Amino acid sequence: MIREYIERLKTTRGFSENTIKNYNRTMVRFDNYLKKISLNNRGANQCENIKIYLIDNFIKTQRLEGKDVRTCNNYLACIKLYLRYCLINDKAVEDYRKLLFAREPKIGR
Repeated sequence: MIREYIERLKTTRGFSENTIKNYNRTMVRFDNYLKKISLNNRGANQCENIKIYLIDNFIKTQRLEGKDVRTCNNYLACIKLYLRYCLINDKAVEDYRKLLFAREPKIGR
């Protein structure tokens, strides 16, 4: 499912090559995280098993590893778009609209 998602971004969304690379990197990171915490080695390809709390925990883990708020919000945008893609492809996914972006610090004020 991830491979098809990335291909879809390339062909129909008009994202830049850099954005595609970043989204691919994000999905690999998220997939590895899900496989690491799952007893059954389930990853992001089984999008029906992705729960909001798992995404929240992934983002928290990334913050603890030193990723800044903007990077984590980019991760979140990628994952939300992936869940939307899964929903469009008739997969039963949890409501991704429940995911909230973190406030980014204001610069220059």
